[in-house]
Amino acid sequence: ALDYTDLAVAEPVDGQTVSDADGSIVVEPDRAVIHAKAKLNGIPAEIEMTRPLAEGGPPKARKITLELHDKARDALLPGLNDMLSGPVSVVLDTPEADGGQSVKADLTAAKLTLPWVGWTKGSGIPASVSFELDTTGKGATLSDFHLTGKSFGASGSVSLSGDMLSEARFTSAKLNTGDDFSVTVDRSSSSYRVTVRGDRLDARSIIKNALSDPDNASARTPSGTPVKVTVDAKLDGVSGFNGEVLRDVGITYSG
Repeated sequence: ALDYTDLAVAEPVDGQTVSDADGSIVVEPDRAVIHAKAKLNGIPAEIEMTRPLAEGGPPKARKITLELHDKARDALLPGLNDMLSGPVSVVLDTPEADGGQSVKADLTAAKLTLPWVGWTKGSGIPASVSFELDTTGKGATLSDFHLTGKSFGASGSVSLSGDMLSEARFTSAKLNTGDDFSVTVDRSSSSYRVTVRGDRLDARSIIKNALSDPDNASARTPSGTPVKVTVDAKLDGVSGFNGEVLRDVGITYSG
């Protein structure tokens, strides 16, 4: 049994540089069990890890909890900065055999924004997300994506290219209680193309966004540059304020 403080590991562990570690290692004939608070690639983390040392030992296991602020998150997943700001608690489970990484995150303290429709989840509103992360070169794919909140959610996949969202495919999505629709988002340079299909959509946040001051309503990149948004929507029902409902709605918008 070893206790350690201010430990740095010379070789990367699962591709991660470990420094400033305080914790313990317990070694038995068939396993090593590691607990630590450390920095992984400079990001504060809590580590729980089991390594088999002999046949018949326990399976390889790893759980890492990261506390990500904007700068650290941008370094790990830069393509999300269009939609996410503020602190996020992220749990990385044991990597899959194919190299994929299971990720769970608590978004309660973060601000989540969908600039294409003027929808925002403020800091302090409970929300969580889970997905399988595969990184290739400068891109990443978030498959089996599930966003969950009290009155909102989405399921599907997200693709990132460099520091940009390149596409999103949500087979099921809702911004408010009662919503039932699917949405795809494709991005090229500084423009979004959004396609919406479904049964029901509460359009109050979209209406407020469209009628507000144009400078505040515009979707923007992190640098503050406005981006073009094109929307193609076909819905069986769209609800607005004061109980008003439109049926068999088709919407095309560009602005």
